[in-house]
Amino acid sequence: MDPVAGGLTLLRVFRAGAVIGALWLAFEVPVHATDGAPTIPVAEVVVASAATDSVADPGAVCPPTDGCPACPQPQIVCVSPSDLPPDPPPDEPVWARWGKDAAGALLGILFGTLLSLYVTVVFDRYRRFRETLIDIAQARLHNDAYPTAATGLQPVRDAALAYAQLLERKQWTLDADGHLDAAAEVGKLTAFARLSALCIENLLLGNTRGLTPDAYLVAFQGEYNRIIGRDFVQFEQRLTPDRGALLRPWPRPPAPVARKVVPVDYFNLLLG
Repeated sequence: MDPVAGGLTLLRVFRAGAVIGALWLAFEVPVHATDGAPTIPVAEVVVASAATDSVADPGAVCPPTDGCPACPQPQIVCVSPSDLPPDPPPDEPVWARWGKDAAGALLGILFGTLLSLYVTVVFDRYRRFRETLIDIAQARLHNDAYPTAATGLQPVRDAALAYAQLLERKQWTLDADGHLDAAAEVGKLTAFARLSALCIENLLLGNTRGLTPDAYLVAFQGEYNRIIGRDFVQFEQRLTPDRGALLRPWPRPPAPVARKVVPVDYFNLLLG
């Protein structure tokens, strides 16, 4: 064999081995070169790395599974829009938060003020009703319009008229405030005071309906005490305010708009 031809052949073998080794190194890398463990293809390493580092693409479309079996499939993660977390709410401006807090505080102050004013008005109405009853009770218990003799009747008559006028004013106040039932009961007492004053005036003027002054006085005293014992014992304790009149949010008119009248039959035999 020619030495020159043999050297060329050996050089070609070395070149072919170098090319094959380069190609082998291009597609395979050792895992642990020291312990002789099996190797992993470079393509699988690249694909696995891409799979671990892949990012979900909401708009991605999954590729078809057919195609080249030898080609590695791209690792694309398909995510449905319903699986995505909701967007965080936008940050609210400071002035908007301050405005809401200030508006809530102002509304609370306004509501508290209106409620306090309403409660004050209700208690003032009840106080007015109670003071009216106290005035009626004092006038009734200290009434001097009761004659004890057929003479000296002028002061008694004047006291009876003053008592009846005071009761009329208190009845007017109750009607104006809307306590119609209580005002009607006070109206009965007012009618009693008016009729008793008229009987005293008849006795003063001598209009005794054919009776002597003493007999007329005795008849008057008997009827007076009978009516007092039947209708006006603990009179003020039976009177109650009207709840609607107390709780009504708007004020009532300054004068009575309605009145409830209860008919009476006092002193019919003495007045005719």
